[in-house]
Amino acid sequence: MKFARKFRSVFTLLFTMASLIAYLVFVFLPGNRAIAQLDDEVTELRSYIQVSSQLTLEIEEIEGKMGRIREAQSEWEKSAGATASRSVVYGAVSQIAADNKLQMVEFKPKPSESMALLEPLGLSLTYSGKFNSIANFIAELEAMPQVIWIDQATFQRQKGEDVQVALEMRIFVDKTDKSS
Repeated sequence: MKFARKFRSVFTLLFTMASLIAYLVFVFLPGNRAIAQLDDEVTELRSYIQVSSQLTLEIEEIEGKMGRIREAQSEWEKSAGATASRSVVYGAVSQIAADNKLQMVEFKPKPSESMALLEPLGLSLTYSGKFNSIANFIAELEAMPQVIWIDQATFQRQKGEDVQVALEMRIFVDKTDKSS
């Protein structure tokens, strides 16, 4: 009996040790590894959250700056007047001349000097017709929404009541307008 008790005690001890080793190998150590991985993932996610919080502040600051830039651009567009492309402006000038029954002698665009936001379109025009028609033509040019500078105007009397006018001018067109 003593042997059986010792055998049971040894067997119980071995079984307990094996159970403990099995618990360590199959439950505790894998659990610790999983916990360590989760801890690393949590640390990484916390760093992402911290960085995103900083970026959120920067994004809000940039959005504020963009809002102010858009407001300034809108105000500038309002004060700059109407905008048009080169062909639309040339067409408008030709139409004004035709409406005033002027004969085109010369219509010569000049190379433009590029600026950041405006493009001055150089134009050399020569038309002939009645003096009142030429005066109306010039008045209608000045009434156009674009800024127009007439650098030089030369008038010559022609046969009868006709007068010939040669204009050297610049029409300022907004380069930021992509609609026309």
